[in-house]
Amino acid sequence: MSFKCPACARPRYNRRRKDCEFCGAPIPKSLQLSESQKQRFDRLKADEAKQHRDFIQNLPTTNPGGIGMIF
Repeated sequence: MSFKCPACARPRYNRRRKDCEFCGAPIPKSLQLSESQKQRFDRLKADEAKQHRDFIQNLPTTNPGGIGMIF
């Protein structure tokens, strides 16, 4: 399926939007994310953010010699 605006034929970068990012034309529901897809996407983003926070919190703050930060 092609996710392009039916009015201006530009690509859809954000399927959450109900209108075209470029021309402002309304987008048919078939080209938008469904509510369940939006909820799943939100859960995935939240899970990824939590994993990232956990990873950052568990990084050692100094090297074994105690000099400086490890990146």
